[in-house]
Amino acid sequence: MRALIPCTSTLGLRCSDLGDHWVVLAEVDVAGNSDTAWSKVTVVDQIYPTMSVSNATLYLDSSSSAVLSYADVDNSTYDNCGIDTTYLSKRAV
Repeated sequence: MRALIPCTSTLGLRCSDLGDHWVVLAEVDVAGNSDTAWSKVTVVDQIYPTMSVSNATLYLDSSSSAVLSYADVDNSTYDNCGIDTTYLSKRAV
């Protein structure tokens, strides 16, 4: 369980906060009476990465081979929480 966050009317959460968190809500009335309650908050990233790719032409070398890297065809890839893993695979069209 994480440490309690000082009481505010809003709580800002970011990509680094993905997952389950417990927050405590506290109230005090004008007479000084108080109560607290716990709430489970789940932070989820539902925004898919955005990809922009380009076509590439590879020229075989003298040993009849060529190398293509992810960076060769990636124009700009973006995700609100950052890119974790990239893949490059060969498929016949």
